[in-house]
Amino acid sequence: NVKSYEGFDHILLKFERYEIVLDKDHIKPTKEFEQVIDEALDSLKPLKALQDIFDEYGHLFPQRIILGRSIKIIKNIFPNTFDTIDLKSPIFESLKPYLEVLNISFFLTQKGKVVGKNDLPNWIEETKNRLDIIEFDKIIPFYKILEVDQRNKIDEIVKDCFRILMTGITELKDLDNNQVEYIKRVNFDPKFSLDGKDYEVYGLIMSENNTKLEDIYVNFELFGFSGFYAMIKKSKKTNVDIGKCYILWMVVGIPSKMSIFSPNNRKVQVHRIRESIALKPNELINYDIQTIFPLSQECSVFVHACHTSGDYEPINIVKQIEWKDDIVNVQITYNELNAMFSAISDSESGVQVDNDYYYLIDTEIDLRICILSTNYKNLKIDVKSIDKVDEVFPAQNYLDHTFPKAKRKENIILDIRYKNLVGNFDLKDFENLKNMNELKTLEINSTNIDSGYEYLSSSVKTIISYSQMKPEEAKVEKIEDALRPYRMGSGWQVDIESAKSNFWKTHGLEKIDELERGNANLSSENTKLSSEIVKLSSENSKLSSENTKLSSEIVKLSSKILN
Repeated sequence: NVKSYEGFDHILLKFERYEIVLDKDHIKPTKEFEQVIDEALDSLKPLKALQDIFDEYGHLFPQRIILGRSIKIIKNIFPNTFDTIDLKSPIFESLKPYLEVLNISFFLTQKGKVVGKNDLPNWIEETKNRLDIIEFDKIIPFYKILEVDQRNKIDEIVKDCFRILMTGITELKDLDNNQVEYIKRVNFDPKFSLDGKDYEVYGLIMSENNTKLEDIYVNFELFGFSGFYAMIKKSKKTNVDIGKCYILWMVVGIPSKMSIFSPNNRKVQVHRIRESIALKPNELINYDIQTIFPLSQECSVFVHACHTSGDYEPINIVKQIEWKDDIVNVQITYNELNAMFSAISDSESGVQVDNDYYYLIDTEIDLRICILSTNYKNLKIDVKSIDKVDEVFPAQNYLDHTFPKAKRKENIILDIRYKNLVGNFDLKDFENLKNMNELKTLEINSTNIDSGYEYLSSSVKTIISYSQMKPEEAKVEKIEDALRPYRMGSGWQVDIESAKSNFWKTHGLEKIDELERGNANLSSENTKLSSEIVKLSSENSKLSSENTKLSSEIVKLSSKILN
């Protein structure tokens, strides 16, 4: 078999003996494999979790396997007039003319051993009963052996289309109601931090009664790994207290290009439109946007604007008036652009704006439209943005803060994060923590914990630790290495009881020696202290004697004075 590839000819001598045909319709995945796939699909980072699984199980599945033996050589043949040649018996005699024409003096086995041209008869005879895999054919992605539902979910994750990556709400209680323009930083929860900035944010302002506010406009810019900025403009005629409102926001992007893809809203279809339109100052513009499909009243439409010339927000009011059939009508009020961004700098984006005022005669803006297949009220909220992520808790306080005692038994997952526990937590703290018998899953992503699993409750069945999420200084890989022999299956289900038992069998004597060394040190210190006590007692006796003498002298002096 002679095949050309990148200017070279691959000459393969194959002795095919058996063919194995594996129809994917007759191959069923194990329950364990289906379970780890379900866990990956339900995770916040499904693509990474799936990659880890297929790195272990394999990425491809051959439906046809050829067994036999083969040797090969790579040459540059010119001109190449050969393709596939069927050799007749006796094999070597049938092969000899081609070896001469192709000027082949040797072949290589699959293991790299050299077989000279004159040694071919012996090699053919000696290996006639050997069976090696010499060809894979009809290869499909390994996940195609899964059931239809799981295959479809994986297809949705790897599909190159925009989806809702996560949703959240952010309170505005820190804003001054006397102002009309605001900039609000929205921080992601650390476990929702993104690996890139290639995403968009859409949203709206909601009242304390969960109604959409038309007189307060919000736009989103300066996207970073850990959050973004919301630019808010309030109509002067509204009497709504901005401090009692909140932002409902959603991050939209392509899951295969981003690290996060929350499972909560994966069934929601997302359609995006971008259009550039020219504006003139102080004009009210009604603009019709054509969609590629008819819209129902169950859809949600979000409209935002940004300048084509930069990453800053025009102080415009963009109102979505109505939609009907395949048309979305928006109203845009354009005012002179001022620098509401004064003194704002985003270290992640590198954008900084000074205090100058901008006055534009004509300008263009990009309209960003996002259409959801469902009402926004049906969205499931993933996170509530937090302002402080560096607050540090000791172990017991962390549990009390995160899981109030009244509800602790209902919580079976403990998520320990690097940022709020750095330097203040060790798994051996579990030895003194109460009411942890309900704990089944321990998540130690991104921590600097490197020991102490021997103190965990036997109720723990799963330890989640993706070390690729950790900061460079985190030491969690040490625990991963220690517990890897006790994993049950491909996930991080761990036989913690066996791990603990073997730890104490292996290290128990070390601990005893350590305690005995500590005890010996204490004994030595005790002896030193006893010696010091004796010395102090002796000194005390001397001082007492001196004190008695002084007292006697005082009496004598007093007597003389009186006489």
